[in-house]
Amino acid sequence: MLKISFAQIPVIPGNPAKNTEEMLKAIAEAKAQHTDIIVFSELVIPGYLLGDGWEQLRFLEDCLAYGEDIINQAQDICIIFGNIALDYTKRNTDGRIRKYNALYVAHNRKLIAPKDSPYPYIIKSLLPNYREFDDTRYFFGSQCLAQEMDIEPEKLINPFELTIKGEAVRLGCMLCEDGWSEDYNLSPIEILCEQHQVDLLINLSASPYTFGKNNKRHRVFGAKAKHYHTPLLYVNNIGLQNNGKTLYTFDGCSTFY
Repeated sequence: MLKISFAQIPVIPGNPAKNTEEMLKAIAEAKAQHTDIIVFSELVIPGYLLGDGWEQLRFLEDCLAYGEDIINQAQDICIIFGNIALDYTKRNTDGRIRKYNALYVAHNRKLIAPKDSPYPYIIKSLLPNYREFDDTRYFFGSQCLAQEMDIEPEKLINPFELTIKGEAVRLGCMLCEDGWSEDYNLSPIEILCEQHQVDLLINLSASPYTFGKNNKRHRVFGAKAKHYHTPLLYVNNIGLQNNGKTLYTFDGCSTFY
């Protein structure tokens, strides 16, 4: 049986040093409790709602450097966390360096690459552009990458396969909106469960609070766990973040379904 820690920590947008400090504390505590896997939220190192802060290259490179500090702590524990990813050989549609909203799995002080992935991480597939969200302005999604590579989008949605306690584990990881696929033409959960038969679904979120939001989360994720007969772990962050216009509250409410 796996022992998993939910790292529902406060995330300060634009302060990767402080966020990494909180992550390291959580990792040390999890190791002391002999945890097998610790899971953090989406974009836990940089924060999520940063507005045009996403265009500051030095800041993004700092976030990657702090990510290396986290990877180096993945000894005797598997660490799953969200961070920015950069591909200096490619460009976003705005001509700037390619940025991905990425999910990393670190084990034995190295990154585990999903099967058939061009990168040692997965990237967010469904990029929201409503209310406070403006994701396609800053990030390149997996569907656009698949089109660029001339492959089906499903080819870029694969589980992480690793060995923990001598047993093979297949983790179906996704980022926030990828679990809310009802209004999209792609369903990452469906692909992970029906094409790969994962052992555990893990959703890393940076999901702002709205009235009744947690009840809706329970309905959506509970129904998916039941439909696919697969346990689902949801981790959200807490605190305040600013998209350049408005302050948003993050309510946590991390849950195991």
